[in-house]
Amino acid sequence: MKHLRLFIWIVLLGLMVSPTFAALLSEECPALVQQALQATDQLCDGTGRNQACYGHARLDAQFHADGPSLTFDQPGDLVDVTAIQSLHLSPMEIATGNWGVALMRLQANLPASQPNDVTLLTFGDVKIQNAVKQPTRLTVVTGSDYVNVRLLPTVRAGVVESLAPNQTVTAVERVADNSWLRVEVPDSDITGWVNASLLVPQGDINTLNVAEPRQPYYRPMQAFYFESHDDQSACPEVPTSGLLIQTPEGVGEVKLLINEVNIQLGSTVFFETQPGNVLTVSTLEGHARVEALGVAHTAVAGTTVQVQLDETMKPASPPSLPASYDDTRLKNLPVGHLDRPVAVHPPLTGQELAEVIRSEQEAICCEQNEGNGNSPNNNCPGNSCENNPNRSGDNCPGNSCENNPNRSGDDCPGNSCDNGNKDKDKDKDKDK
Repeated sequence: MKHLRLFIWIVLLGLMVSPTFAALLSEECPALVQQALQATDQLCDGTGRNQACYGHARLDAQFHADGPSLTFDQPGDLVDVTAIQSLHLSPMEIATGNWGVALMRLQANLPASQPNDVTLLTFGDVKIQNAVKQPTRLTVVTGSDYVNVRLLPTVRAGVVESLAPNQTVTAVERVADNSWLRVEVPDSDITGWVNASLLVPQGDINTLNVAEPRQPYYRPMQAFYFESHDDQSACPEVPTSGLLIQTPEGVGEVKLLINEVNIQLGSTVFFETQPGNVLTVSTLEGHARVEALGVAHTAVAGTTVQVQLDETMKPASPPSLPASYDDTRLKNLPVGHLDRPVAVHPPLTGQELAEVIRSEQEAICCEQNEGNGNSPNNNCPGNSCENNPNRSGDNCPGNSCENNPNRSGDDCPGNSCDNGNKDKDKDKDKDK
């Protein structure tokens, strides 16, 4: 009986205290969120290109073993993202006052001359794993002739740019036998390959990273693995754990590789991983193209596209069709703390969504073999056969190349006059 009375008193005390505790929680939680975000605004205002800022506790950072000794354990600390191997942010912890917030500014594929950077604001229970090698750079100078910059390290690859005689550029990677160097084309977002014999290196080219030629070149933290775990049990005012990415206004599309999913965005987008390893891409304004396993779909403002990931957090299936997002998960996102404050676009209505999907499916249909008349619809917008009296596409109906084994048209593919061969000899002095 004595133990029973004690148990009853404990239960009654819990009932009396819990409303008080809940009231305190409802006041402390929103205040902690605002405190963390305001502190990040103030402490991280000076974050530079390709830097990460410790916004609010707690962040656990791991650095590359062969890098310098760094300090990144207090709000306001800055480090270059090239040094970061991984970041793990704390979920909301009322008792300790922890709620992890970090800010990064990245160049990504923007030209060096572009003054503004891509903003990444991440918060809550989030893990980020850097997927880019520590970069290497070497100054090289061209010789006395113009030099071709090619898509791949072979003279058969297309030319993307030419470098002037005695021009100074930066090499960033090499092939294993040192015969070709990957260089950055000045004042652009272009990188390409130059025959090493046409360059004068200002140092040892063996210090450059060895690249797989067909793999794209990624700048610091332009490729990473990401996962988030949402826990709003602390209070409803806590934003959904995840990552906000915003591109500068007027720069076109920025390219990122997230969990080996190709992302092209010109907008403000929220990323999260939902239960079951589902990468969710929600476009708050603008658009985001999501591509995985050879399939691409675009999330316009008010929609989301999802990608099922496997246990290694890589794509297990192609992206879903766009769907209207659940704005209850987005209502507390700290969009007002971005460089360019935006309003979260309302979810698309069923009719609006149907129109978006219809337009996208038409575009996908017309992109197949675009410009050569082989598309299922020869008059697709953008197809060279579309309303074209000259029917210039190689296989447009009526064209001399159409299903013609003799390929009699002067520029038919395979003809000796084909444009790919007309200038064959012009490049002999540009690369080898």
